[in-house]
Amino acid sequence: MIRGMRFMASIAIAIAFLGCQTSGYQSTPPIMLFTDLGADTAAEGAIKGAIYTDNPNARVDALANTVPAFDVTAGAYILVEAASTYPPDTVFLCMVAPDTHADQRIIAMETTNGLRFVSPDNGLLTIVADRFGVKSVHACINPAADERTHVNLGREMLAPVAARWARGDSIDSFGPAIESYSKIDPARSTVRDGSISGMVLWIDSYGNAVINVSRDDLIGAQLLPTTDRIDVNIGRMTYNARAVSTYEEASDEPYALRVPKTGFAELFIYMGDLSTKYDVHAGDKVYIDAKGN
Repeated sequence: MIRGMRFMASIAIAIAFLGCQTSGYQSTPPIMLFTDLGADTAAEGAIKGAIYTDNPNARVDALANTVPAFDVTAGAYILVEAASTYPPDTVFLCMVAPDTHADQRIIAMETTNGLRFVSPDNGLLTIVADRFGVKSVHACINPAADERTHVNLGREMLAPVAARWARGDSIDSFGPAIESYSKIDPARSTVRDGSISGMVLWIDSYGNAVINVSRDDLIGAQLLPTTDRIDVNIGRMTYNARAVSTYEEASDEPYALRVPKTGFAELFIYMGDLSTKYDVHAGDKVYIDAKGN
């Protein structure tokens, strides 16, 4: 009889353990915050609090909260690079918005690789949709937008949708499926006749200038892998920059061009601030001429 009781107790413990694994904290998809609010701000904390109110079992972390303020184009490019390594079902709460108002449309997008994005309908998800493909997009009915002329975009509009999605609610429950949504005109580089035209997408927190030129662009212009140095023209300055894969390779250089395997190249100073030293800004035109290299 004692053995029987022990056996039943073991079964009960196993069932309880499996229940925790399938429906408890560890099974909840993470919610990643992607905003231009700045790191460790009260606004970020308020969004987290709103999420936990609707979903106490949520797991909330920051993907990036230092996106260039109000810069939807830079945000769109940063988002697709940052989100690309996350597993399916991850929920991204995205907020880079130059304008917020009570009738601001919120959309929920599920991509073909299983990632989930909640964002204002302002073009922030343009590059995500292009890179990952779109499975479905829904306009989110916003109960916060009643008679008021202003609501808090992150706390009252985005957080509830993200919280519900992570706890298992269907995308269909947020609102009707839609075919069209806002898109930005992507700032794509062009490769023509051995030259590349582009722009500075953003300046990162170290003062590095991230440009919309990829390794494939440089290969297409026949600058890689044969050329060690590349002339990069930004504004009135021409940088004869060594092409490197890591920052450390440029420790003895005045500046260099880091060219990762994926994503965008960046012009930088090792342990320095290129943007401040050379007055480089987001939106500056970039021109690379293979004939000059």
